[in-house]
Amino acid sequence: MLKIDYIILKVNTYLFKKFGLFILAGLLSPNISISQNKSNNFSFGHPKVKSFLREEYKAHRQNWSISASAKTSQIYFANSKGLLTFNGNDWHLYPFPQIIRSVLVDSKGRIFTGALGEFGYWETNNKKGLIYHSLKFKIPDKNFEQEAIWNIIETKGGVLFQSFAYAYLFTNENKIKKINLPTNINYFAAIDNNIYVPGIGNGIFKTTDLEAFSLLEGSLKVFQNESVSAILKDPNNKEPLICTTKGIFQFKNGVYSPLSQQLNLLLQKYHLNKALLIDSNRIAIGTILNGLLIVDLKGEILQEINKDNGLANNTVLSLNLDQEHNLWAGLDNGISMIELESPIKYFQDISGELGAVYDAEFYNGSLYVGTNHGVFMTNTNNFKNDFKLVAGTQGQVWNLEKMDEVLLAGHNDGTFQINGNNSIKISPVTGGWKIIRLKNSQNLLAQGTYNKIIFFKYLFITI
Repeated sequence: MLKIDYIILKVNTYLFKKFGLFILAGLLSPNISISQNKSNNFSFGHPKVKSFLREEYKAHRQNWSISASAKTSQIYFANSKGLLTFNGNDWHLYPFPQIIRSVLVDSKGRIFTGALGEFGYWETNNKKGLIYHSLKFKIPDKNFEQEAIWNIIETKGGVLFQSFAYAYLFTNENKIKKINLPTNINYFAAIDNNIYVPGIGNGIFKTTDLEAFSLLEGSLKVFQNESVSAILKDPNNKEPLICTTKGIFQFKNGVYSPLSQQLNLLLQKYHLNKALLIDSNRIAIGTILNGLLIVDLKGEILQEINKDNGLANNTVLSLNLDQEHNLWAGLDNGISMIELESPIKYFQDISGELGAVYDAEFYNGSLYVGTNHGVFMTNTNNFKNDFKLVAGTQGQVWNLEKMDEVLLAGHNDGTFQINGNNSIKISPVTGGWKIIRLKNSQNLLAQGTYNKIIFFKYLFITI
């Protein structure tokens, strides 16, 4: 016969608040995957990351630019060894004598690349795949041979190729037109009907026709000594977001101010290198020292994706989105693809501190996991996802169960009530397994253990 023990659990019900329910999966391994809450302040976990190294794609380790074709869904990479293509299954490299620094697939499906003293386009050949056609012969400037084409954008007048000192427009009539720049430049950015041109040490210019350039109000004073890495459309403001090595700035009330002072301090530490507007509320930021940050338009960090959680390398050289809204990162060593729109998010225990995960539960704004090392908790709004051991719970945990406003942990050493980062042992009976509420009693719980069934009874106390 089974021996039945009665154990009283005292509960002060008014102290607790209910927390939303999330679907959990994959809890029998150190990798936790959860369905994503659509709330903007839910930052736990990260999207699935698929990484590719040079041994797989058979090219050079560095990938300087990325472009996706809307017509074929192929992805193109400006690789140090040539033009690299990926169709979702197979990689193909078209070797090139110079390092290709930039690539663009325009709205017509044409593939353009730029290199040192060279730019042109690629056409499909049924026998040889892609064949390159140079446009270099149309350029009269001899000094252009010393210039690398770092950026290619599509404009209403044609495709614009840009180095630091020169810019050329391949017009819609297939002619080459030299653009008279107001200064040496960092970057070209096309936003709506405007083209923004950050000068090197001379502020930021704007043009609509590539003929007349006007200096943005206040930009010379603020960005005179800054290297502008990206200029992004601000969905909440007619003026764009300016991304520099000092962080991200927005134009408000006649002045440029940090999108977030805390974020900018972090970006100065990690060194912002690339930025891309993902959608109306998210920005992807590529850094030199710490991979990717996904932030909202208030500057709040939603995710941190680096080598610790799947990125191939922590130095991001390029960013782009494909037709499925996956984020591609060209890296100093490899390529990574981040499934931004997947409803599943992941946490990987690289350090092994958590051990093997047996159960998990959301409770009072935190995620608790039961492992063979104890109960650990983390705040779901903390993008770092730092887990802390709940005091007194070291050892094998079999089960976590939320009963109304109470979190219980079935443990090798008994059963614990969890409250924040602390625990109280409420049963010394070893081996707490599954615990359930009895069908015809709201106040009585039953729990299976190693060698007996025990019951818990609520004592409701009113204060």
